[in-house]
Amino acid sequence: MLITITCELLNLFFITVIFISYLLRNKNASDESVFFFRMIVITIVGLVIEIVTTFTLAYRDVVPIINIIFNKIYLCIVVEIMVEITCFIVFLNNDKLPIESKKGSILRKTLMISLTLAMVVILFLPIDYYSVFYGDRFGVYTDGPGVVFAISYGILLFLFDVYALLRYRKKYYKQSVLCLFFYFLLLFIGIVTRLLVPGVTIIFAEVTLICILIYFIIENYDVKRLDTLKQIEAKANELNEEKTRFLSNMSHEIRTSLNTIVVTSSELIESNVPDDIKTDLKDCLYASDTLLEIVGNIIDLNKIEKDVITLNNVEYNLKKEVESLVDMTSVRIENKPINFIMNIDNSIPNVLYGDKVYIKQIINNLLTNAFKYTNEGTVKLDIICENDFNNKVCNLTITVSDTGIGIKDTSKLFNKFERFNIDKISSVEGTGLGLVITKKIIDSMNGTINVESTFGKGSKFQVKLKQQFVDKPNLTSKISNIVNYNFGNRRILIVDDDRLSLKIEKRSLSKFNFKIDACLTSSEAIDLITNNGYDLIFCDIYLENGMDDEVLKTAKKYNIPIVALTADAIEGAEKKYLSMGYSYYISKPYSINDIYEVLENVFRK
Repeated sequence: MLITITCELLNLFFITVIFISYLLRNKNASDESVFFFRMIVITIVGLVIEIVTTFTLAYRDVVPIINIIFNKIYLCIVVEIMVEITCFIVFLNNDKLPIESKKGSILRKTLMISLTLAMVVILFLPIDYYSVFYGDRFGVYTDGPGVVFAISYGILLFLFDVYALLRYRKKYYKQSVLCLFFYFLLLFIGIVTRLLVPGVTIIFAEVTLICILIYFIIENYDVKRLDTLKQIEAKANELNEEKTRFLSNMSHEIRTSLNTIVVTSSELIESNVPDDIKTDLKDCLYASDTLLEIVGNIIDLNKIEKDVITLNNVEYNLKKEVESLVDMTSVRIENKPINFIMNIDNSIPNVLYGDKVYIKQIINNLLTNAFKYTNEGTVKLDIICENDFNNKVCNLTITVSDTGIGIKDTSKLFNKFERFNIDKISSVEGTGLGLVITKKIIDSMNGTINVESTFGKGSKFQVKLKQQFVDKPNLTSKISNIVNYNFGNRRILIVDDDRLSLKIEKRSLSKFNFKIDACLTSSEAIDLITNNGYDLIFCDIYLENGMDDEVLKTAKKYNIPIVALTADAIEGAEKKYLSMGYSYYISKPYSINDIYEVLENVFRK
């Protein structure tokens, strides 16, 4: 009896601690939490009854009536806790059989009815007493019809538990399965112990261990919170993927339309149209650049939020890249009385190694803001360096200063969709994403950006970055001017399901004196490729009937170079289409130089 009492008291202490902790920490009102609460309460009551029953059983001659009453109550509580465990197993995270459903409600009521009937039967069935070899008082235990019935009822519930576990096995979390495994293991140990040492009462000791397992594995507030966070994360990832697909489609549609505007405007500017029309066309190009910048910023922001900024390091000439960039960006000055000054340190090595695209984007974003928010005065770009010849590192300091409107509060400067003093500049276009993206890019390059600004007087942005410099450069310069339009008597096929885009693409290629075929559908393209010998194919990668991959396969079958002509400019798009089998990649809107460069690679190399 001493061993039994000690075990029961320890279990009562532990389950009480768990119960208090549960009440203090758990804020979950799920069905599982309700069942778990009931299990703890019944277990505590059961342990108290078990302790009292152990004493009354040892002194049953002294208190015979009390002993019988407590033994009957004890058996009733045993079958009740078995029913609660069954409910916990059956309804645990089970969306196929929720307790509030009609089927779940019927099952719950059936279990409660069977429990009531079992308790009535136990109350009327007799109980027998037996002694083990080590003494009547300390080795006495109960048996007989009442006990046999309670055990039989428990076995039926146990079999039902196994059936429920097997049927709904895919619905349980890993930690739930672990808990249920220990539940069945403890029941097995209890049965073996009952057979070998029937005088030791350990039923509620086992139940206590089960409750503790459930608390720490399933019902613990922190575990619940982690599970909830995982579900939220999974949902967020799903929404993020949906957002990426939307941005990709949005970018494709906008860039397709922009391509028509940009190409048509550029060709008209080069034609013999009046000067006033050329001015209007330049305004169209400027507006197109602005819209393209906004689309690009949104896509860049999506990449940043997904932490997929990948640096593409190449050899480049910083001075040449910056000069070409400034030529395009300074158009934003328009007719403002602004003096633009650029100073590039002569000590900067001729060839640096780094991500020139992001370097240019940083400078472009800073200059664009300076031109936007400066109505008169000066915008200045300074690039200086401090060379570490031992480590071949060029420490760049890029400073963009202006005499513009200045910034009242720089604390929110790098927050999404924040714009400078919005009440003063409602006429300025933009999304407020440029500096957010700039900061993220600089962080990814292990650089720093500092801001100094005085409201009404101007601002100064200073960026510090490290770039490697190259002793033996291997620069491959891109084509800047078209030298020769003649590529011989070539036959070209253009495939695009957008009639306006097809018209513009055909016009762009016509100046190269090719024999050009054009079609709107993939099926027509496949027929043309099969029956004609083409030297090159330009194909949009989003055809209306979804068979652009069949066009690609047919082109590869006849060893014809095929260019992915697409408005998909999402990060990694070029790599994706080249890996699919396309020979080259051109994103819309494109320039005539982009087309010319591909033609050079196909026909002159």
